Amino acid sequence: GTCKSFDSSGNGYCRSEAAVVVLLTKRSFAKRVYATVVNAGNNTDGYKEQGVTFPSGEMQHRLVHSLYQEANIAPEQVEYVEAHGTGTKVGDPQEVNGIVNVFCQSKRDPL
Repeated sequence: GTCKSFDSSGNGYCRSEAAVVVLLTKRSFAKRVYATVVNAGNNTDGYKEQGVTFPSGEMQHRLVHSLYQEANIAPEQVEYVEAHGTGTKVGDPQEVNGIVNVFCQSKRDPL
């Protein structure tokens, strides 16, 4: 099937596994710079009876808010956000609301 992220007809998700490599090097040694990692973090909202497919928008909001606060970057400065997009009727609204609560609280250009 297909995953319909952020779509009202979203009816599921696709499990996947990945091996991801990010090569980091000192700026002074780099031949070219594509991006600079300013801050990174992760969290979990722990065990829930609903299961792993039931995310917490509040926990997502807390993580993103704290990362930007630690990096001293105003969310209004952000121009692009890449979302997870579970394709579920439960997960997508949680994620969208977490994004809205961090990045869309003041007048700004659309993300």
